[in-house]
Amino acid sequence: MHRKYGENGSMGAREYAKWGELERSEAVPSMLPPALIHCIAMSLLFLLFGLAMLTHTAFIALTEKISNTALFILFIFNIIFWLLVFYFEIFIVFNYLQALKIMEW
Repeated sequence: MHRKYGENGSMGAREYAKWGELERSEAVPSMLPPALIHCIAMSLLFLLFGLAMLTHTAFIALTEKISNTALFILFIFNIIFWLLVFYFEIFIVFNYLQALKIMEW
């Protein structure tokens, strides 16, 4: 019979606890949890998109005849977007790392 259940098919609490410790010690943890990988990937995507928005705004400002009001509105949208990027980077990623006890404050 399988060693988890012992010789006679039953296992006492002490043997069961030892088996649980053995299973935990044999488990190989993954390097990074999938949620953390997703969080970092989304942050990098926001960062890339923010750089594209900033470059696009600068390109419009330098090449097109655009009113100062429209340029100011684009600038405000860029500021709001970058604040969202920093929110994702700092609060979500760092709090997730702290929750996993990977990083101590």
